[in-house]
Amino acid sequence: MAIAMAFIVSAETLLCAAAVDQMQSGPRTRYNREMSAQGIGKFFCGFLEASPMTGVIVRSKANL
Repeated sequence: MAIAMAFIVSAETLLCAAAVDQMQSGPRTRYNREMSAQGIGKFFCGFLEASPMTGVIVRSKANL
């Protein structure tokens, strides 16, 4: 179950980053860095029993 969730969340993160890259003309996403940051964040959320974080396209669009 954990492997399936990790795969799904990783795909969602990469799709969100790719969509944001297409919406802007600035610097492109460094996917390795994005995945590392997401993994570290999710690890600490699990360790602290908090809700896991994800990149959401609506927040990303608002930030642009």
